[in-house]
Amino acid sequence: MGARKARINPNKLTRHHRKPRRLGGGNEKENIIMIRRDEHEAWHTLFNHMQAYQICTIINYWGILQPYTVHICDKNSGKQFNCFPDCSLREITPKQRQAWDLLWGKLEAIAIIYDINTRFIDPDFELILS
Repeated sequence: MGARKARINPNKLTRHHRKPRRLGGGNEKENIIMIRRDEHEAWHTLFNHMQAYQICTIINYWGILQPYTVHICDKNSGKQFNCFPDCSLREITPKQRQAWDLLWGKLEAIAIIYDINTRFIDPDFELILS
């Protein structure tokens, strides 16, 4: 008899560290959010443990929110920064596109940025559309 494969419930809630632990994030309440497992896996497929600046840069490179450009604001200093794509970045893969669609589907750019800011990225930063 073959081994029985455990079913993974995509709706099960998991802990997401908005500022990744490997980047100094801790288990403080403001750094943890409970999100569905499938959304958590989709986020990591897209951005893994990247810093907010890297996430901003990749979104701009992919051109996925055109005609908008994404900038980043450091909430502690109030300074805004442009995120210019690096020529070494890669195009969005089919797996990443599927992850993007799972998270945001056909949502408007403003709703996507709001969701990223409130659920996913380091709470010390904020993505801004222009």
